[in-house]
Amino acid sequence: MLRWQSSRDEKLIAFLQGKLGDYSGKFLRKMLEANHCKINGHIERFGSRQLVKGDCVELSPKWNVSETLKWTFDTLYEDEFL
Repeated sequence: MLRWQSSRDEKLIAFLQGKLGDYSGKFLRKMLEANHCKINGHIERFGSRQLVKGDCVELSPKWNVSETLKWTFDTLYEDEFL
């Protein structure tokens, strides 16, 4: 489980982008809609939610950042030029 405490007032989506870095707002919104985020112990589904200083933000252990975006690709074509 990932857990942080908000150090300033800001929108939830901006807070998560600041903590998680490389993930798009669209991806983070889908994560929120899947009920993987809690604020002060209550599920939050909206990235527009305004955090206040001291709010506790948690991400569910079901949502593993490192595992979520691991992509593997099969090689369909390969030659000496590509």
